[in-house]
Amino acid sequence: MEQRKKKKAYKKGLVFVTFKQGVGPEEARALIKNFQLKIKEDRGVADKKVLLVVEVASGREQKWVDKFPRLKKNPIVESAERIPVLDIH
Repeated sequence: MEQRKKKKAYKKGLVFVTFKQGVGPEEARALIKNFQLKIKEDRGVADKKVLLVVEVASGREQKWVDKFPRLKKNPIVESAERIPVLDIH
């Protein structure tokens, strides 16, 4: 039998995403799933805004921070920021 190749585990980075007022939790989750990203933590709703922590590939956090608020003609993301992950051995 042939040995299967192991999938490489990539390091993960975190991005904190704040959606605009009036955007429902289902709509926010659908946007994240649409980009095939994983929701690390659902922070719920604060000040009528949905807050999510999204897991992305390490080194690509800045790409998503720049990209999220500029999606489509009518963006539903208010802001996105990196969450630094400390690599402790």
